[in-house]
Amino acid sequence: MPTPANIPAIALPLLHDDDHLDWSSLLHRRTAPADPISLAGPFAGKRILITGAAGSIGSALAKCIALLQPEHLTLLDSAEHGLYELQNDLASLRGAAPCTLVPGNICDGGLLRELLAAHRPHIVYHAAAYKHVPLMEHHPLAALETNALGTYSLAKASIESHVEQFIMLSTDKAVSPSSIMGASKRAAELVLLALQDHAPRMKALRLGNVLGSRGSVVPLFQSQIARGGPVTVTDPQVRRYFLPLRESVEFLLSLAHAQYPDGIFIPDIGEPIRILDLAHFLISNAAPANSIGITFTGLRPGDKMQEQLLSASESIDSNTSGSLLHKVTSSTPPANCTLDTIQQLQQAIRQRAVGAALQTLQRIVPEYQPSDIVRHNVSHSVIAHE
Repeated sequence: MPTPANIPAIALPLLHDDDHLDWSSLLHRRTAPADPISLAGPFAGKRILITGAAGSIGSALAKCIALLQPEHLTLLDSAEHGLYELQNDLASLRGAAPCTLVPGNICDGGLLRELLAAHRPHIVYHAAAYKHVPLMEHHPLAALETNALGTYSLAKASIESHVEQFIMLSTDKAVSPSSIMGASKRAAELVLLALQDHAPRMKALRLGNVLGSRGSVVPLFQSQIARGGPVTVTDPQVRRYFLPLRESVEFLLSLAHAQYPDGIFIPDIGEPIRILDLAHFLISNAAPANSIGITFTGLRPGDKMQEQLLSASESIDSNTSGSLLHKVTSSTPPANCTLDTIQQLQQAIRQRAVGAALQTLQRIVPEYQPSDIVRHNVSHSVIAHE
């Protein structure tokens, strides 16, 4: 079996951000790259499955792990063009591990069982999800089906295939969620907690906004700046946790190490940053500061003024307080309650019953209160809840 000492030097560039911006001046903290050898231990000689592999984080994770000498990578995504681009990127990496790229949906239980039986991964990285808050407010069933039920199907298939570790990318929007996207990701977290006694280590990592990822605010602002402005900010006081793509991948790689048991984890990423300050930062790096205007558009459905990494009912496990990643402790619904609710949620989604799906969701995520947009979907659902 390969050892971490054999990791090629070519792995180093993948642990540097490629947007040429010094994010540390905005984030007010050091974001120096980690040593790839220190991250490589869990992957050498292992088989890895990554869902959402064509996305920004999934593809960066795939390219990095491919050079950490795994036995094989299986890369799943519903975005055909994204997989094609990833295939070309991997082909250009000297020393990359063998990869199988699969176009498919994580809600396809038959496909998941087939993939896991054929490739027998040791580690599953689950990055596939619907992530856009305003868009999902108009499509609550899609968010619930992909983020909650898709996670449940993949986790069950992973247990049946004796996977060693299941690592899910979660979000700060799952904390006291105000959006259907956040509530669906909180349900996914609860699924992992409910299944954690069944074999593989079930882990979730909550991240904030990943700078420069596709569909994030940074490419939007950069596009607006390139057109001469204005840059659109929802509110001058809105704050978000931000971290570079490279740092996000490092955290995900670190979570595979044996020192991190089952559970939900958060990184130490400093204080939230005003989106207005991000806008000024990008403007100052691209054009004279007085040449681009900023327009305030107001909060969108599902938006918060500020996200959190911990809810009021959660705390940090003291045993991980000095670690790179901190384990979250809290009281959660009994496992059988969560799993029964997921089964009922599956039935409501199959019937396209938005009202029934929301009521079912609130049994395990009672802190979630649907926005007016989501409630509008209830009154216009195809099958009314009786």
